Parts: sequence; C-alpha cells; structure tokens
Amino acid sequence: MKDGAHITTIKGLSADGALHPLQQAFIDHDAFQCGYCTPGQICSAAGLLAEGKAKTADEIRELMSGNICRCGDGRNGEQIMINFEYARARDVADAVRQISADPAATFIAGGTNLIDLMKYDVARPMRLIDITHLALKTVEETANGGRRIGALVPNSDLAYHPVVEKRYPLLSSAILAGASQQLRNLASTGGNLMQRTLLLFL
Repeated sequence: MKDGAHITTIKGLSADGALHPLQQAFIDHDAFQCGYCTPGQICSAAGLLAEGKAKTADEIRELMSGNICRCGDGRNGEQIMINFEYARARDVADAVRQISADPAATFIAGGTNLIDLMKYDVARPMRLIDITHLALKTVEETANGGRRIGALVPNSDLAYHPVVEKRYPLLSSAILAGASQQLRNLASTGGNLMQRTLLLFL
C-alpha cells in the first residue's frame, strides 16, 4: 500500500445521499453475494470505469470474469451447483400462500444465514421465496408503549435506531457484537431470530 494513497471504500462511492449507479444496479438486479464480496465486486467495477479500462458492461464482465465470490465455489476442488426455483412475494398474504403450497420452499431475505447453509449442503431448498420487498421494515410503537419490530428490519438499522439505543441499549449492544458490519447491513431481524446457527458448526 502506498503511503498517502487515496482509498475509496464502498460507502465512499455514494454521493449526496444517492447510490453509485453500480450500487443501484446491484440492488435492482438482486445480485446476491456475501457481505465481503459484494463491496469488493462493486469497487472493482467502479475502479475499472474510473481508470478508463472499461467503458461498457461487457468490458467490465470480461475484465472481472475471474473475480468471483470464493466463499462457496466448491469443496476439494469440486464445483457444486444447487438448482432451485425463485419467486418474489407480492405481499405478506402472497408469501404465506406460496410457502404453504410448497413444503420444499423457504423464504430468503438478507440471505446471510441461508446462503451459508446452502453452501455447506445443510439446507437444499427447491424454491426460494424472496420477501425483501414486503412492508416489514419499520420499528413502530405499540399501544402499551413497547416496540413492534418488522421482520425485515436490517440488524444495523435496529441497532442504531434512536429509540432502541436509548431504551433498549442491551439489544443494540448484542446486535453490534455479532457478525461484521457488512453482514449486519444485510441480515434481517426475523432471519436473525430464526437462523439455524448450531448447524454451521457440525
């Protein structure tokens, strides 16, 4: 690393509250990867554009063709392919209907736990039902003064929520003590409660 060199992180790509076009495209196309590879891929692509080495999507693809996520590309050199169907739930009722109709299906939200389970062959869902667009991302006050936390509230948002930090500091601290910032940015509250943690250590 050169002394005095300027480093742009994934957060530095956004400007004036707006995401970089590459960040937005990643979200628009549901380009799921882990919390480590995602920033690296986006920053690499942005670097190629900034340096003038690539001017089109095809050129970016060509130059980054070997720069893939290594977290689950195979075991003992063997490539693993898990086939599954994908569907996006329109609303909560649709999500319930889809999961009830297919016992081999499972929900995917942040994907930080499920993808690990799939990589290690612990879970093999035949169908993934995407619930990331459902209206379950708010922290609301209840009639008795408590808080109702939506299942899709990201762990980071919950940990840094002003009411949670003030009234439930232990909850905030517990969330921040787990995983990495990248994973907390994606992991959902509901998924965190439902994760099959112990299976990862078998």
